[in-house]
Amino acid sequence: EVYASERKEKENMEHESLVVDDNRQLINVQDFENYAKEQLKPEVYAYYSTGSCDELTLQANLSSFQKIKLYPRIMKGIKEVSLKTTLLGHRLDLPFGFSPTAYQGLA
Repeated sequence: EVYASERKEKENMEHESLVVDDNRQLINVQDFENYAKEQLKPEVYAYYSTGSCDELTLQANLSSFQKIKLYPRIMKGIKEVSLKTTLLGHRLDLPFGFSPTAYQGLA
């Protein structure tokens, strides 16, 4: 019973993640950031991963996100795990938003 449950959870994770060319799964934001660092030229990654001037806004954003706690609902009878949602009438399989930035042609 436990093994079947774990297998189903793994299948759901595989379905809800992005598998990249080296067969790795990108599941969370840190996975995407690490992958971008590997794929982009160092100067391009530096441009996208840093803030302007003293980076006060960047640090404030990181601090705010660290205060958000997500607690998995383990053993709560969840039959299917999904990150799908709807935003402004559009269905999203993975609820991440990316906004355009200057020099987006670098990537």
